[in-house]
Amino acid sequence: MAKLTAPLFSLRASGTIGEALTYAAWKGISYVRTRVIPNNPQSANQTAVREVFKTLNNIWNRAPQLMRDPWTANASGKAYTDRNKFLAINVPLLQGDADLQDLMFATQTNGALTPAISSVTPGVGTLTVVGTIPTPPVGWTAVGLVAAAILDGDPNPAIAPTPVANEDQTSPYSILLSGLSAALHVVGVWAEFTDAQGVTRYSDSALSTGTPT
Repeated sequence: MAKLTAPLFSLRASGTIGEALTYAAWKGISYVRTRVIPNNPQSANQTAVREVFKTLNNIWNRAPQLMRDPWTANASGKAYTDRNKFLAINVPLLQGDADLQDLMFATQTNGALTPAISSVTPGVGTLTVVGTIPTPPVGWTAVGLVAAAILDGDPNPAIAPTPVANEDQTSPYSILLSGLSAALHVVGVWAEFTDAQGVTRYSDSALSTGTPT
């Protein structure tokens, strides 16, 4: 893909020329690419990718703000959106899987260290997640631990589970996730930090599972 300045001697161009080149713009940047026509857009692999994409898009649309915050921080100042980053990381992780146990709930910014999950304890419609935050870099402060749970399932065909999230900002960290059904859930846990400049940073998510009673 090539970026353009005054494409076709104009200020903007879009569309396909001679069934060979496609001109378009994304986030205010004009570009041109070779027109590509899939040989078999209904192949099993392509269909599976689209179904996983739909599942992840459904998860994002239902995700609470606590789960979106790390992706928003990661995308800040970048040429992609938080949703795009969430999809770009998770589509390859879930492609070919029969469950959601590889789902990345959070992505790190600037080398924030991933926490450890000590235990996931089931209760009636609940999971209590206990975890520890590693020693942060010099000048950083640990703000707290965030956890989320999502009903497990096969992402192909598309499903639409709703994540539940909560946080604890006091060590030792114990997070109650409630309103869950009595079935297997995937659990993600990540840490929130403030760096030496006062900017909020997040870690990747550690993963586990649990089944509420």
